Amino acid sequence: MIAPEFSLSVPNHNGQPNDPDDLFFGEVDQIGKVQSGNTNFNRLRGHKKWSWGRVGLTLLGFFLGPCVTALIGAGIAGGMNLSFDTVMPIAVGLGALGGAILFAYWGRPWEICTFIGEKGLARVKRRGEKTKTDVLAFADAVEMRQRQIKQYVNGVYTGTTFGYDWLDKDQQYQFRIGGVYREDTKKPIPKANEVYFGTAAEYAWLNHRLPVVLDEVERGGTVRFNVGKKKWIDIGRGWVEFGLKKTPLRMEAADVKEASLHQGTLSIKPNEGGWGSTLKVSVANIGDMKIFLSLLEKTLEIKL
Repeated sequence: MIAPEFSLSVPNHNGQPNDPDDLFFGEVDQIGKVQSGNTNFNRLRGHKKWSWGRVGLTLLGFFLGPCVTALIGAGIAGGMNLSFDTVMPIAVGLGALGGAILFAYWGRPWEICTFIGEKGLARVKRRGEKTKTDVLAFADAVEMRQRQIKQYVNGVYTGTTFGYDWLDKDQQYQFRIGGVYREDTKKPIPKANEVYFGTAAEYAWLNHRLPVVLDEVERGGTVRFNVGKKKWIDIGRGWVEFGLKKTPLRMEAADVKEASLHQGTLSIKPNEGGWGSTLKVSVANIGDMKIFLSLLEKTLEIKL
């Protein structure tokens, strides 16, 4: 089934206007009103760009095709007593052309649309009549994990890998955004890079999740933030409990002398005679890290 096409008057995930001739497709009713969208398909130009992968496959077909047709041509020439000098150039030429066309067809890129709505996220991929749709309803997720890692080779920056992952209550992945981008002072990151999708999706998630978390705490409930796989931090009204060791550590605002966040490490120093030495935890390991830090500041009455 061919995914239905439509136009959108919303900005792309970087906040810039989309081309009026950009075409979107797919069923996205589950995510509510669309706030931003991105597509690599255009009404006038078709697919906006050949990928390097498709170019590579086309070249591979150009070189592999003659290998196959040369064998076939040799068999035909031998079986029919034809001149090899006549048959082989034709066979090789047809093989190069046919191989390039066939591999270019196999390597044709997916047309991809991504959407951010009030209630969730969607990614729709289409190639011919085949369509794949991934949808995340924010109501089905309980946390989002973010990662950004700068890569270096021999001390030279080569790019940054990133990921935004949404998990359900059973810690099962429900939706993923990831890839690589390269920071360059001379030119911006290409607008088609999914880092923009991830950043905008995180913002939409925060707008959805933070009010829910704050309301839960105000009503006397407990919100759990997973730290890695088997550790956790609970926050309730007026207290925080760190389940990072065998014995959980509970504290209130009066227990804290000072707190700081430096190079991704949260440090909380207790008052004299308090619950022990300075507690340290890497915030990169905490699910919904930004929501956690916001709620921690409010609960412990600190400023990070």
